[in-house]
Amino acid sequence: MHDSPHDHLSNLSPGDIDPLRAEAAQRDALVASHVLMVRPTAFGLNAETQATNAFVDSEFDDPESIGARATLEFDGVVARLRAAGVSVFAFDDDRGLPDSVFPNNWFSWHTTSPGRATVILYPMLAPSRRREIRAEWIEQVADQLGVTLEHIVRLDHEAENGRFLESTGSMVIDRQGRRIYACRSARTDESLVREVGQVLGFDVHPFDGVDASGVPVYHTNVIMAVQESFAVVCDEAVRDEGERAALIGSLQDAGKETIRISLDQAMRFAGNIIQLRDASGTASGTDRVIAMSRTAWEAFDDDQRAALARHGRIVAPAIDTIEHIGGGSVRCMIAEVGN
Repeated sequence: MHDSPHDHLSNLSPGDIDPLRAEAAQRDALVASHVLMVRPTAFGLNAETQATNAFVDSEFDDPESIGARATLEFDGVVARLRAAGVSVFAFDDDRGLPDSVFPNNWFSWHTTSPGRATVILYPMLAPSRRREIRAEWIEQVADQLGVTLEHIVRLDHEAENGRFLESTGSMVIDRQGRRIYACRSARTDESLVREVGQVLGFDVHPFDGVDASGVPVYHTNVIMAVQESFAVVCDEAVRDEGERAALIGSLQDAGKETIRISLDQAMRFAGNIIQLRDASGTASGTDRVIAMSRTAWEAFDDDQRAALARHGRIVAPAIDTIEHIGGGSVRCMIAEVGN
């Protein structure tokens, strides 16, 4: 265990948390080579989250088999990531929670210097999901990595005040460009996003996004991904012309190769991808790995696939059950820890 203070953002000033910057010596450290994942033990439809997640397909439900299939899919993702050289800390859900396979919603990890980090814990909209938060897992990972936790910032109590922010589901963080993109929704409180941005010293770019039916997009990371040198974005979801132009302009200003996808592609999880790093030292060619689902990979056209392949080796396992029942994809299953 670490003697880390448990702080709230209101107790921190700008500069108290200063994540690594995109300097030459730190470039690799901004792309995670270690991730935390949670093996589901009671995966299934969650009535508390269905109302705000248009990606859930309840007709796909087969209660007698979905749990077993979700576990097999999870293990397949872990195996594929490890084979690609990514270090995976896999924990078993011992609380029987339906959405525990998506840990990226309850914390974010910010490396501040080699061997030191700050972790932020977040308030989630659904009461059942708040039980997913496991600070002890974070401390176990830090111990195993030899990392000192400078702060554990507790935002999760903001749920009691009706303020919600679901970590890297709600916020797409450009660590290289020190920017946060956030699609406003019931799960993404803009004022909390701005508080996080202020303390991290990151610029904040909020916007409104909707699907083809005009329903607000529940998580930013289903319509965009911003990585080291590229971005995938469904700007079609942003109907306000000013916000759309500002979004594309920010990505281009940050020097990202921008791959624009349609709403139809976004609904097939083409925006829900993540770039990781193979730190095993055994890779030939690039050590960058881009993880997504088979559904997402098949949603891209040939030109888009070629663009993605310029930025990393593709890992695309099938997770149909997790996507249809949980309404999230591979990026949602992966929480970055350490670098």
